[in-house]
Amino acid sequence: MLILGIQLVRLTWKTIKRNSRKRLKQNSIAHKRHGVKVNARKHKFLNKMTPEQKEMKISKDREYYQRKKAKNKVETASDMTEREKRKQRRS
Repeated sequence: MLILGIQLVRLTWKTIKRNSRKRLKQNSIAHKRHGVKVNARKHKFLNKMTPEQKEMKISKDREYYQRKKAKNKVETASDMTEREKRKQRRS
């Protein structure tokens, strides 16, 4: 629809999500820099935690992993092909 030279786009969550973030190329410097920032943010979050909070997080992570493993969502190394194993080791 075009009104007064402005194109109106029907907004849905899909279009908002797709257009809201810029996709970075996999091996670009910006992609690597973004990864470093994300890791720094995670470490800052983990360093601020008290020992009780860390225990809770570890237990929650462990439960989450066990649930995924029970549903066969976790891919083990024995299930991977040689090519997938190599790719996993390099990343």
